[in-house]
Amino acid sequence: IYSILQQTFNDIEFIIINDGSTDNSLEIIKSYNDERIIIINQENQGIAVSLNNGIKISQGKYIARMDADDISHNTRIKTQADFLNDNPDVIDVGSNADVIDQDSKFGYRAKQSLDNKGLKKKLPFKTPFIHPSVMMRKKTLTNIGLYPDIPIAQDIFLFNRLSNLGDYANIKKPLIKYRLTPSASTRRSAETQNALVSILKEYLNNNKINKNQIKLLKKSIGKFSKNDKYFQYHILLAKKYLWNNYQPKLARVHIKHGFQHKTVSAFLIGLFVLSFLPEKSIVLIYKFFKK
Repeated sequence: IYSILQQTFNDIEFIIINDGSTDNSLEIIKSYNDERIIIINQENQGIAVSLNNGIKISQGKYIARMDADDISHNTRIKTQADFLNDNPDVIDVGSNADVIDQDSKFGYRAKQSLDNKGLKKKLPFKTPFIHPSVMMRKKTLTNIGLYPDIPIAQDIFLFNRLSNLGDYANIKKPLIKYRLTPSASTRRSAETQNALVSILKEYLNNNKINKNQIKLLKKSIGKFSKNDKYFQYHILLAKKYLWNNYQPKLARVHIKHGFQHKTVSAFLIGLFVLSFLPEKSIVLIYKFFKK
């Protein structure tokens, strides 16, 4: 909230959706005495419905996405609004991001393609943007019927639908700090990915979502335990501290935490051995296996 209120571009309406929180979120929101804040206080309806509720009541021509645990740099909104004003063919503009961990420590810089061709090359099964970094034209969102009501990957569905309506672009400078947390770092199982692909294909071909497929998708998502989520969170950061932001000591801290959640892991042992190699050797090994 603070990062949005401190924007250099201040002619905004700041719509905050309190989606049935059970902590003191509402009190925190109300503690910010700023006339630009508009609160939607609702029973839990999920991220897709919440996003759509916010978009529907908005009055501006641009929609800037923001997640509750991320941080926007103070020039973010001005930079993206200026870009859309100067580039009328662009309907969505995102940015690179500095990824931080749950304790706000810098992890690595997430970089995306910058031009329309490079971004759309990721479609149909990968998102071309870091979702909470995006600013979009409200008119095009309304034209395609807003976000589909699915439990995950709403952004992939949205950006596929929008891709024929205009150009995509990314700003090289990181405009947000994207927070990585255990709850958000779980890889999708093969079952989840297959269900998602089936739903996406039908959605793109017929603009319909099969409710039975959604049930199967929800069922597959719930199979990861808390232990699994923390393990994958620490293993991801360990990898990033080796070949994206060479800090082997920090990598070993996360490897140690990883072993606390899964005592037997050949991959963690491999990472531990790699953490004693020089940076150039690690990068060469990474590039070799990435091919």
